[in-house]
Amino acid sequence: MDTTSRHDLVRALLSARMTVLADLDREAGAPERLLVRTDATGSFQLSELRADGTLVTLTELPEPVASAHYVPGKRRAVIEVDAGGNERIQLFGLELDRSAPVRSF
Repeated sequence: MDTTSRHDLVRALLSARMTVLADLDREAGAPERLLVRTDATGSFQLSELRADGTLVTLTELPEPVASAHYVPGKRRAVIEVDAGGNERIQLFGLELDRSAPVRSF
């Protein structure tokens, strides 16, 4: 592999984005919904993939979302975020039917 090919490969790997499943809404009778963390903005943020195929952005935080889980029986999620860069993961409740993404806590 020549140097140009290696540089192109490294550039492609560094620009690759990831989407990770955080949780599945298992509520009886609920439409199919998934909480996903995606780094499309450069930092893992939370979105919800709804039954109709739309991906709704739920957070636009300065710190990445470490994990998220649906709260059973509610349209809420609990998310884990290192708030303020203190390297201590904290739990926050998030209302899922809000009109705009959460930008701070």
